[in-house]
Amino acid sequence: PRRGLGADPSEPLDGAILAATGAIYGVRATDGGVLKIDTVSDVASSQLLSTDDGEQWLHLVSAADGSAIYGLPFSAQSVLKIVPFSGTISTIGPAFSGDCCRWRHGVVTDGGIIYAVPWLASSVLRIDPHSDQVTTLGGLGQASSSSGRWGFAVFAGGAVFGIPWSAESVLRVDISSDKVTMLGHFDSTPGKWRHSI
Repeated sequence: PRRGLGADPSEPLDGAILAATGAIYGVRATDGGVLKIDTVSDVASSQLLSTDDGEQWLHLVSAADGSAIYGLPFSAQSVLKIVPFSGTISTIGPAFSGDCCRWRHGVVTDGGIIYAVPWLASSVLRIDPHSDQVTTLGGLGQASSSSGRWGFAVFAGGAVFGIPWSAESVLRVDISSDKVTMLGHFDSTPGKWRHSI
């Protein structure tokens, strides 16, 4: 492992998160590399889980109790699971088909369930950290362009909202029923809203 707190400049990170153990984990933008930074010993190490090119996991979301961290499959075929207390890194759930750009951002809810809004995927991704069950919700059909649909997720008022990037509506998931609906109507111009809080 390399000493120091920085990633190799030739291996850019696209998503990083602070674990309950105090370690920092990141996923590389160029392939299936996972970075671990031990903030106590100041040692950084990496593990390659995939030799495929491209952004395998784009966003990391921590379970509510901090027991695990989940990577949303962007180009990867399955969900990444990191257990900080044991250092175990694996994948869980079904193998998703297709080449690229499935889910870009997710959020954990009060009940501990993680939801990810589709970038180009045809459904919402649902991860239950209590059982590691991975399912999809609401057949939304194929994306009409490669520009991405919903770029950011926000949890509020018992629902998860997907903020439109090029989508023509706000996506809403009622977490009590897992029902997926659409709100409003906007043009399909890409880049309408980047973030929300």
